[in-house]
Amino acid sequence: MTAATDIVNAMNHDSMATIVAESGLTRRSLLVWFGGAAAMTAVAGGGLAARSGRLIPGSERTRYLSAVGVSVLAAVADRMLLIGPGKAQETAFFVDASLDFAPPSAATGFDLVLRGLENGLLGFTTRGSSSPFTQLAAAQQDQALLRWRDSRIAVLNLAYHGLRRACVAFYYCKLDAARTIGYPGPLINKPEVADPGRYGQLSATSIGWPT
Repeated sequence: MTAATDIVNAMNHDSMATIVAESGLTRRSLLVWFGGAAAMTAVAGGGLAARSGRLIPGSERTRYLSAVGVSVLAAVADRMLLIGPGKAQETAFFVDASLDFAPPSAATGFDLVLRGLENGLLGFTTRGSSSPFTQLAAAQQDQALLRWRDSRIAVLNLAYHGLRRACVAFYYCKLDAARTIGYPGPLINKPEVADPGRYGQLSATSIGWPT
């Protein structure tokens, strides 16, 4: 799927559910790989499992993603889009808010992927480092992501592309960002409504990203 299509999908309220569903990631495959890593971490209790990553400011106030999940997503967005920590964190919080329009399984699965990328036990075998992803230097994070992208293990390859699609879609769906790559925006602006209700929660002025 092209970046342009990802941008259009991100303008739809069911976009996160679509991204997760079309990525090929099933709940069973996620639980086998990333749920298994979380279980091993809980059992191990120390060593690789005890290493803590870096949490971004406001990560404790997310709606759906865990504090670890949204912090990892911010780091991934920064490396994939090269937009700097500030915009990357905004993008991560935007994705979290967008999960309001996705089924609970989408939020659970997405968070499992992010925590799996951070996990030292899983990282040792799948990305060549036992350090939490958020503790790695930029070049090491790039290498870790590339190892997932090029992995012969289908669930890791699919997880990489799911993360990429989410980062691209939810960053470039904002018009100021989209216009930097030549997208002029919608031909017809949505009309203002007196009571936007549930679907007004994702307007640019109403999300209220943590500061």
